[in-house]
Amino acid sequence: EGEELRGGERRTILHVAAHGTPDGIELTSGDLLPWGELAQILRYVNDLVGGRVLLGMSTCHGLHALEMVSRRADLPFGLLVGPREEVLWTDAHVAFLAFYHLVIAKDADPRAAVAVMNAAAGLPEGFFQAVDGSGLRRQLAAASRKKRLAAVRALLDPPARAPRR
Repeated sequence: EGEELRGGERRTILHVAAHGTPDGIELTSGDLLPWGELAQILRYVNDLVGGRVLLGMSTCHGLHALEMVSRRADLPFGLLVGPREEVLWTDAHVAFLAFYHLVIAKDADPRAAVAVMNAAAGLPEGFFQAVDGSGLRRQLAAASRKKRLAAVRALLDPPARAPRR
């Protein structure tokens, strides 16, 4: 799973810093850009770069961008990095600073860099996650519709954890 975006290989990084909801991202105009509409734009870009988009979602509910992946349409990203739930701007800033330093300057595998980004921002393990688009698509294709929805929801539901101090 995820052979196309290992450390050492070039990728196109798209970073989105915006207000996020489970339904999409909020533009500065206050309008909501639903995941389905964003997916259309990203599919075009991801196709142009050979499926190598690393999408950094510095938004609340950024991992909900997984809803852009379907069994049939082209993938909107190769790898998605984002939080499952609401995130403080300062935590997201520190987390992505550490992530991009490792991925770009140190040529680290993005999946390994996610663990460091959580630690750097003082966030619990698994707060930010990296999900491979191709791997998710394979899971979706193998499951019935009901199971597909359950699989996506399982990725989006925050794990039970101790309250933050």
